[in-house]
Amino acid sequence: MNRIVKSSLLLLSFTTLLISCKKSEALSEEVMNDIATEAPISSSAAVEKKDSTRKFVRTADLKFKVKSVPQTTYAIENITNKFGGFVTFTNLQSNIIDQYETKISQDST
Repeated sequence: MNRIVKSSLLLLSFTTLLISCKKSEALSEEVMNDIATEAPISSSAAVEKKDSTRKFVRTADLKFKVKSVPQTTYAIENITNKFGGFVTFTNLQSNIIDQYETKISQDST
């Protein structure tokens, strides 16, 4: 009897694990599809002017930890434009490392 219970629990655990992994994989595919369909939007600082006589002098590779990647990127581009610089290429990249959610009941507010 004890052996049957252990075997059943093991089988149930294994089945649950397989189902969970499939759901996670499907969710990852949905997220990747959403990311791939988003069109990049850029600020006016990144627009290349056709009649410009300016020469490209420097390159910069910047890495920051910020709350909003697009908003920060556009702010950097606008500051560059404000001081007479220009942006020829922008590569937006965002990696969410950790995310915490805490449920708060209505009586707590």
